[in-house]
Amino acid sequence: MRLLIIGCEYAGKTTLARRISRWMIDSMGLPYVRWHDHFVVPRLDRHLIVHAGADAPVVGKDESDLNTAEDEDQILSLRPMVLEQLQRHNVWRHLHPDSFREEDSLFVNHFYAEAVYAPLYYGYGEPGSSGKRSTVPVTETSSIRRNQGTSTRSILEDTRSSGCPLVFLRELATLAALATNIGAVPVLLPGTEDAFLQPDVMASVRDCGVSGVVCYSPEYEMSRTHRLRSAAFSADLFCVGGSNGSLDWGRNSVSEELHDALAASLVRPGRG
Repeated sequence: MRLLIIGCEYAGKTTLARRISRWMIDSMGLPYVRWHDHFVVPRLDRHLIVHAGADAPVVGKDESDLNTAEDEDQILSLRPMVLEQLQRHNVWRHLHPDSFREEDSLFVNHFYAEAVYAPLYYGYGEPGSSGKRSTVPVTETSSIRRNQGTSTRSILEDTRSSGCPLVFLRELATLAALATNIGAVPVLLPGTEDAFLQPDVMASVRDCGVSGVVCYSPEYEMSRTHRLRSAAFSADLFCVGGSNGSLDWGRNSVSEELHDALAASLVRPGRG
């Protein structure tokens, strides 16, 4: 089987890959299933491996061989064209015929991640450039570059606890426009910044063209999720979220409303 799963963060790629893996193990008698899932900067060092009889997937490396936070910071600090070379080898290596000689070749994002994320976040890959990555037409390109002082972790997290500076809002509006132009839905990843708990800040985020907010994440306490939801709803933004591969399937937190709706839908007539 040749399969490529693509999608943005929190779209459910990991959950889908794990469910497909369980189906392959149960239906084909495989001892394990391996996915190449190491194409999104800065997490370039791991696979998704699901073993028969094991509840949780593994990354296919010893802990000592995985990149540390410092290693990921070094990757993010590379000049755009150096990072382009690194990622070009990463992607092209997995287009080699040897990668497809196994009976099953399974990928998450692969070249798709570069085509979308490189022009948006990493300063390379624009149409017409030597390292172009675009696979869809866009009418606007972002002027945001990491070497101009933007956040190393996420442009959408580049804010301050006292509120959103004007430069952040301009950058956010540019990214939202880019997402819309390629047919995507602009969603804010607020991280752990408290500024986004404020309704007036969420209103500014909405005015930048953002449609939704990641309110559910394993790193959030439930109280933070509720505060994010309240701020998002006050600005008429929708809420999304997921485990991002860090929790077993079915164990992520959901809102009380969603829980009640799901519970009601699963109750059969005549049963409590």
